[in-house]
Amino acid sequence: MKHPIVPRLTSMLAVWLVLVIWSAVAQQVGIAGNLAFLLIISVPVAMSGAERSFCRRHALRAEYLRQGGWLYRLMGNEALVFAVEGVAALLLVAILMIGAVALTIREWSLLLLDVFVLALLMPRVPGLLHDSVKPVYLYALSRRWAVWFSTLLLWLEAMLVLLLGSNDDYRGLTWDQAVAYATAPMAESGSNALASTMLRIDAGADGLACWAAYRLLHGSGGLAQALEAALALAAVSAFWFLLAWGYSRALVGATARPLAIWRPRRGQESGAFETWWQ
Repeated sequence: MKHPIVPRLTSMLAVWLVLVIWSAVAQQVGIAGNLAFLLIISVPVAMSGAERSFCRRHALRAEYLRQGGWLYRLMGNEALVFAVEGVAALLLVAILMIGAVALTIREWSLLLLDVFVLALLMPRVPGLLHDSVKPVYLYALSRRWAVWFSTLLLWLEAMLVLLLGSNDDYRGLTWDQAVAYATAPMAESGSNALASTMLRIDAGADGLACWAAYRLLHGSGGLAQALEAALALAAVSAFWFLLAWGYSRALVGATARPLAIWRPRRGQESGAFETWWQ
């Protein structure tokens, strides 16, 4: 293993480990503890979003705006960028925590595998893009590509597991009955109201997805229920996509440099020469 991979790998492993620890103690730490974990996990997600925003704003200011104008100054407001991305990160991490609260060992292993895949993939992306992308945007754009690759990988895995691994029989059940059936075991899930709510939401989403997949694959229930199943599956698929996107942003955000384009080092072209990638 090359030495520069170590900080990248350990940064992403730290994110995975924080999620594992939170999942193990979610019922014991109380609402305040869960909110503390929410803030901790939101930091790398916000850094990933801030890097994306600064990359876009740098291109916009360089190509479209006059230096010194009010819009130029507004687009360069760092506090506004971090505030907006911080709020968006909190919402995205809330979805991530709902999906991670009851993961199985197989699913945690898959998320751990994604860490190693990203750690090995990320140094190769700049080499793929260096002939096509300006150096100023090369590494920020490479991180964006890594985020989307990881997101699609995790989302497609979840969809395949749903379509190939669902064995429950939902014949004769409506979608609300399927959700009630899935959430029934969570009725006495613990004294922590916040964690219990997240468990019920996660179980309800899984039950709704399994019901929708059963209806669509077996073609039972008529056109009305087929349409309901398609809409339900689309909604749960979007939820799972946001979950995968949030986790991928957390991993890659742990290695992000949001101000590298905005405040390049003296004598260095902004965003370039990140030798630790290699």
